[in-house]
Amino acid sequence: MEMPLPEHIRVLINPNARVNKRKQICKDTVETLLIHEADVFVTETLSQLPDAVDKILRGPTDLLIVSGGDGTLHLLLTEMLRQCKDTRLFPPLMVLRGGTMNMVANNLGNSRSPLLELRILGKILLNGDVTGLPLQSLPVLSIESSVKPYPLYGLVFANGIAFRILKEYYNGEPSPARAFNVTASCIIGAFLSKEQERKYFPRLQASVTVDGKVVGRKDLRISVASAAPKLLLWFTVFDDKQATDDGFFFLANFMKTKEIAKNFWSLCRGGYEGDGHINRVVREVKMEGAEGFTIDGETYEATSKDVCIIRRGPALRYLDLSGFSLSLGQRLGIASPIE
Repeated sequence: MEMPLPEHIRVLINPNARVNKRKQICKDTVETLLIHEADVFVTETLSQLPDAVDKILRGPTDLLIVSGGDGTLHLLLTEMLRQCKDTRLFPPLMVLRGGTMNMVANNLGNSRSPLLELRILGKILLNGDVTGLPLQSLPVLSIESSVKPYPLYGLVFANGIAFRILKEYYNGEPSPARAFNVTASCIIGAFLSKEQERKYFPRLQASVTVDGKVVGRKDLRISVASAAPKLLLWFTVFDDKQATDDGFFFLANFMKTKEIAKNFWSLCRGGYEGDGHINRVVREVKMEGAEGFTIDGETYEATSKDVCIIRRGPALRYLDLSGFSLSLGQRLGIASPIE
């Protein structure tokens, strides 16, 4: 799957995203590195997103570059699909690592900095010696919830333990190191202290139905749904699973805390098989009473009466520049051709 070299490029930047702030990625930076005219939208607040999406969808837009975190992409895709249900009208996306954890970029195989990715694309457009650019496809989840009047779209949904730990994480300055430290300290604390257990390891009185069959009615500790296998930190629960064309990855845990502690690493790596835990590819999940949840790092407060229905959403096209690189001379700005 390929796309022709783009002529009309739109760029959406979330200036509040961690890497964007640290690297000072802004309109001038993008235009300088691309060596190509582009319309740049800087969305400092969520209220600016609908107007930017309207202009992007009205086009002409051959490529949409997104520099922000996973939450930025989740909010962008939700707004795009709210305004237009036909994803065939969507331009291919180029996702830069502008955030903290960058799960979407990880699943796309993009490990390079936003500045380097922009410079590589700029050199490709300047040279014009390739006729097409490779694309790859990645689906999203569709989450219908009573907390919003329209579906939400994103890569990863989670609640229970994950939601409680994420809220603790946001009490400080986001960073990969803080994500690791907060997650580890909350989990260890819950294993050692009843007070910490009540705080971070809730027993949700939730009913969970998977593909029409009830798998649990109470004491839900955590559930995770993902459209792609790679999560974050040391959690590799879906790495050995193969998704289907209409399915997504899903786990739900109803175990006692002492059993979670006893089987912790096996649970984290996806190898555990036993009572109170499911981990498989599914087509639909319905949860009643699952309370608050997170989608790609964005938190949504819900009540014990709220209902969530999760399905696989549309697959979107993403630009894949992994086959292109710059020499040391090009990185230093003293050579022009791409290797």
